[in-house]
Amino acid sequence: LLQVFGRFHIVLLHLPIGLLPAMFVLEFGAAMLGRPIPKGALMTLAVMTALTAAAAFGSGLVLAEEKVASETLGLHKKFAIAMASCSLLLPILVWRSRRAPFRVALAASLALSIPTGHYGGDLSHKKGFLFKPLQRQAAAPHGAEQPTSSHGEPSPIPEQPELDPKPAGSEAPQTAAEIARYDRDIAPIMERCCTSCHNP
Repeated sequence: LLQVFGRFHIVLLHLPIGLLPAMFVLEFGAAMLGRPIPKGALMTLAVMTALTAAAAFGSGLVLAEEKVASETLGLHKKFAIAMASCSLLLPILVWRSRRAPFRVALAASLALSIPTGHYGGDLSHKKGFLFKPLQRQAAAPHGAEQPTSSHGEPSPIPEQPELDPKPAGSEAPQTAAEIARYDRDIAPIMERCCTSCHNP
């Protein structure tokens, strides 16, 4: 059950990310329009944000036990700690007559959600996931469009078969050293391309 809670992280993390902009709009929208600040609605959202941020952070810590430690995971954790800490301050600060502390904590929480989400995206969708389309566009020849699959990923260019000038059966049998070995030839490819997302 604890592992299921950890894997629920991918659901829980979206809740504070959605609640923070709603609070931001209510707080600063009311101030810009010269309307009374809706403290009741803000208090409800602040409590929900604090609870869901704490739940997302707790489930993330459990899920991290299934992952291989990496620099990206460490950065994701650090930003998540900062974001959750700011979010936990929101219900405490929302009722104060001075709005500045609440607004600073709210803006900080919202700002911290960006790098937290960015590094989380790198963990779940490979490094550089967010900006990969821009990098591909910059790398492509000017005016040329790279073919893509239905998911928006680049379609692999089919390799042309090489013509073997030697007649079949004329090759010398392979020695044991020439046959691909998993530890020497395959494992490095798996390590480079797969384990960052899928673990060993």
